[in-house]
Amino acid sequence: HRRGHLISSSSSLSSSVASSRCINSSSSSLDNSSSAAAGGDNSSDDGGGPSSIDLCFSRLFHALPQTLIAANHNSGASAADKVSAFRSQWINHGFRTTVVSSPRCAVSVYLDSCGTQQRIASSNKKSAQDAMHQEAGRQFLLTCIAMHTHQLQLEHLYKSVVQKCWCFKLFLDKLACVREADMREESVCDVVNDWKDEMDMVIGGGKCDSSSSKDAVNALKKKELLLQELSNKVPSMLSILIVKLTDIDHSLRTEQLMQEYNRIEWENSSLANACLQRWLSPSSKGCQYELDQVYFKFSPPGRYLPKYERITIYFKDDNDQEERSSNKLVLIP
Repeated sequence: HRRGHLISSSSSLSSSVASSRCINSSSSSLDNSSSAAAGGDNSSDDGGGPSSIDLCFSRLFHALPQTLIAANHNSGASAADKVSAFRSQWINHGFRTTVVSSPRCAVSVYLDSCGTQQRIASSNKKSAQDAMHQEAGRQFLLTCIAMHTHQLQLEHLYKSVVQKCWCFKLFLDKLACVREADMREESVCDVVNDWKDEMDMVIGGGKCDSSSSKDAVNALKKKELLLQELSNKVPSMLSILIVKLTDIDHSLRTEQLMQEYNRIEWENSSLANACLQRWLSPSSKGCQYELDQVYFKFSPPGRYLPKYERITIYFKDDNDQEERSSNKLVLIP
């Protein structure tokens, strides 16, 4: 019997959607699997209604929960301190965890602490608003490890409506950083500006606060339709954008740009991946850790004990310079 089942292995941060009892894999990382396991949620969403799109959308395009924003970014911290800080984030949000120190640093999150019955310990000093922020952080973390109550519906919506928009937005953000002058060219602006403006309108729209449930449903359906339209435009816009950029700078190759886009798409292959990426990426206000592999570990062979089932998140080895040097991003100037 194996010690655990590899969920994801990558040269850069990647997690994947795991089931609490089995994991389906068709490649070295899981792109399309889903979870049927339960996690807590205070939302009134039933997982099948229109508000699922708002929940899925908010995980990526709205601000991170306050309790997941790091006071510092662990710069200069030792490996042990980073692991301890990472574990503390999970403990503070009501998860049962352990630290793995050998052969590599890791943190295990136990699945029996992911259910609806597991709530964050209340404190007399904690205000209702603090408790709400804490629960929002917990729901985000549950999504990161694919244990949210409505993970199946959220993953379906992400794959069918949100993923292309999210990945293309990340691609444009990256290009704006490393090819700033090129992205200001009129020929490029003509391609992407309308799409970006429509996307900004959707992002800025926030949640529908209408007192009429019918109006709220219609607003959410309208948002989903608009996202679907924007998503459908991405493949053709990507092709045109790459042609424009390679025309501006002949040293750029189509393959080079597509490799970067494919990397973004791969790292954000599921909503769980995308949320974990977002929380821990250098561009966010999260904690910034470099993760290596994520394992789902079963209960001991021959006897099913749910309390031993866990997701173990391994950190990259700071001493592995050879691996680090081979993982440079394509578009860094």
